[in-house]
Amino acid sequence: MTIDELKKRLKGKMMYRARLMTQALKRKLVTRDHIVTGKLHDSIRTRTKVTSDGKLRLQVSMLRYGDYINARNDLRPNWHPPRQAIREWARAKGLKPNKTHYKSGKKLKNPFESMISAIVRNMKTEGFMFKDRQKRKVGWLNETLQVENKKFLQEFAIDFTSQIETFAEKKFRAFDKFK
Repeated sequence: MTIDELKKRLKGKMMYRARLMTQALKRKLVTRDHIVTGKLHDSIRTRTKVTSDGKLRLQVSMLRYGDYINARNDLRPNWHPPRQAIREWARAKGLKPNKTHYKSGKKLKNPFESMISAIVRNMKTEGFMFKDRQKRKVGWLNETLQVENKKFLQEFAIDFTSQIETFAEKKFRAFDKFK
């Protein structure tokens, strides 16, 4: 097997691993109960990319907030989350706003928008809060990438060793003729 054939085989394995990575990331979102609207789940893509120096890389892409819910528990984004996305999330979750202000007791003009404003402000100042913040020290993306990369390296090592052995056997058979 030539070096070019080995590279081609590696690229094929990487493309296969990219599909598995996408499936694993989507599964992790489901098992961690991070799905409300399904937009983040549907946006996850993994592809192989050849860098300028000729290296093969796996590249994961998703909606911007996927990185934020991946981060450690007290992440404070330096941007305000998009209000429309928060509205959709609140509706999908079935959140019901209070009709009166929690301190003054005055009736609110638009209770739903007041609730959305409070959520956005809280996310900006307090960061993202998770139900089980003590259990999860690593985000869903990082955890999945660690597991999947380890699997890939193990598979690659076995496959590469096998290819080297086959290559060596073919080369050394030529010496057997001289015995």
